Amino acid sequence: MEQHTAKPPPTSTFFKQTRNYQVSQQAVLLALINRHFSLSLSAPKKKSVVAQQMITVNYLKRGNDTVAVDEFVHRRLAEIQQYDISQGVAPKTAARRCENNRIAEVNHLLIDILREFGYSFSTKVTDGKNGTLKTESVYSVLYKGMTLFTRSTIQSSGLAINKYLNDLLFETQTTLVSKNNCILHHMLPE
Repeated sequence: MEQHTAKPPPTSTFFKQTRNYQVSQQAVLLALINRHFSLSLSAPKKKSVVAQQMITVNYLKRGNDTVAVDEFVHRRLAEIQQYDISQGVAPKTAARRCENNRIAEVNHLLIDILREFGYSFSTKVTDGKNGTLKTESVYSVLYKGMTLFTRSTIQSSGLAINKYLNDLLFETQTTLVSKNNCILHHMLPE
């Protein structure tokens, strides 16, 4: 009798490219925010085997001001999940959507914070399928009329920044990246 072993489903190239771009985008946004805030970061609960690793942002700190990013996102995800269920989405499906929604919500919050500091963005909002959350993808970052990042530099710089931040989290599960971290500073255009 022939024995069959289950093969994992093939990973979608589109999923991997999209997730890697989201990771790069998050890293660039975090490096820019580090010009204004210290960053408290944690290693995610699950290790990514398909795409680059996302980073959990606990909070941002500037003087006496703290932005509780993880708490804010957690509340937003609960609201979105409740809304989905109220619109007829199965509870299991609504719960499964949370991870994608988490990535979108963190990036949306980081973009909003940077807009408060005078950054502007060329973005594209992608419609979610079947009523899922719309995601804003950044294709260029501008500051004081100068282009800091294009889509290609978001990808290349973002991967390097993400690697640096994940390396910080390799030994410890959480880390505090001081405001104006010199390594992040040198990874950004002047």
